[in-house]
Amino acid sequence: MNSDSTVMTEKPPVRTLTDAQGRAVPVSCIRASVILQHEVAEKIRERFEALAEYNRAEKAAIFAELEAFRGLLEQEYGMRAGGTRGGMTIRTYDTHTEIKLEERDYYRVTPEIGIAQALIGKILDDLTEQASVSLRAIVMRAFDTDKKTGQPNVGSILKLKSMVIDHPQWPEAKRALEDSLVVISSKSAVTCHTRPDLSRTRDQLVVDFSRL
Repeated sequence: MNSDSTVMTEKPPVRTLTDAQGRAVPVSCIRASVILQHEVAEKIRERFEALAEYNRAEKAAIFAELEAFRGLLEQEYGMRAGGTRGGMTIRTYDTHTEIKLEERDYYRVTPEIGIAQALIGKILDDLTEQASVSLRAIVMRAFDTDKKTGQPNVGSILKLKSMVIDHPQWPEAKRALEDSLVVISSKSAVTCHTRPDLSRTRDQLVVDFSRL
């Protein structure tokens, strides 16, 4: 008995990479160094994604631990720790580790900053004899703009606002400084500082949760 059979061989699929325009380009048409670059970048991205997911989970766990501790304190004392802002600092018994939970404000600088700068400049002019060149430089440095944002440094403005200058126009200048900062958002932040022994200051364990 004779039978005819035809053996069909399938060609292996052509490997392609998607280019910036969304087109599938065969790897045979791409330089080896470009393919290697693509593969390395993908591997590193995957590591970043895994780290980001791990950090996100750890951040949630840390805040859950703090909230559970706050709940226990509330049960014991009948009052919520941290007040309206929710800040709280806890330490290990040997004080070597300090955990700080705080609410951080993010500001927008308004045009009133120009009025504050002019008023403070006038105050410094009036106090020429008492205000040294170095003091003027320190005060006016608060109005230097950040190269990236083009905005004055908020931290420096807050420090300047806390100063006390003996001049009748200082209250007006301070009010202009206060009006120049508007809180646009707030975000809870937690930090951990540790030290090996009491003779050392605590150093912060740096983990960037700010973008999660």
